[in-house]
Amino acid sequence: ILGGDTEKQVAALWAFLAKGKQADLPPGLITGKLELVATNEALIYRNFIEGAGSRAIGVALPEKVNFAFDANELRLALLWQGPFIDAARHRTGRGTGYEPPLGYNVVKWAPGPQFALLDSPGASWPVETGRSTTGQFRGYTLDTQQRPAFRYTFGDVAVEDFSTALPGEADTGLRRTLTLRAAKAAAGLQFRAAVGAKIEAKGNGTFL
Repeated sequence: ILGGDTEKQVAALWAFLAKGKQADLPPGLITGKLELVATNEALIYRNFIEGAGSRAIGVALPEKVNFAFDANELRLALLWQGPFIDAARHRTGRGTGYEPPLGYNVVKWAPGPQFALLDSPGASWPVETGRSTTGQFRGYTLDTQQRPAFRYTFGDVAVEDFSTALPGEADTGLRRTLTLRAAKAAAGLQFRAAVGAKIEAKGNGTFL
């Protein structure tokens, strides 16, 4: 664990204990559930995930950061840390219903597509949700660590959406890379990074 570095192991234990009652059980120790755990490579779970829709694609990274992509609305729908998901609901009986993330620090993005073709930058964001959006899902490819690169199109623009773990002092974060390709300039294409009552610029292209 942590390359056998004792100082890092002790620091990780303190970071866990510092969460107090907010701390969840470490991955793999939850009983009475069918917990899916990513070990040496990414783990993908395609099913009904609460907050990510009926065509959700959940991804667990070995670094214990997880996310879910909504293939209906072409958006990063959820991000959370710690345990991934309990698959018992979907593997019992008819497997109906939506399963919520199993971990903590769950971040939910606004519904609707994150890309849109607008007449002007100040135009209202489209209200269409689900498959009625103007984009089209094109599937995904996997790298050598089984991490998916989601592919979708908006008009003549092809998007590749790829996320990797971002190490932190206490909890692991997520680095998301969007690659756009088009044969010609895309008129009116806008990306909605976040929605919130307050968005604060922190400088150097960073926003809170």
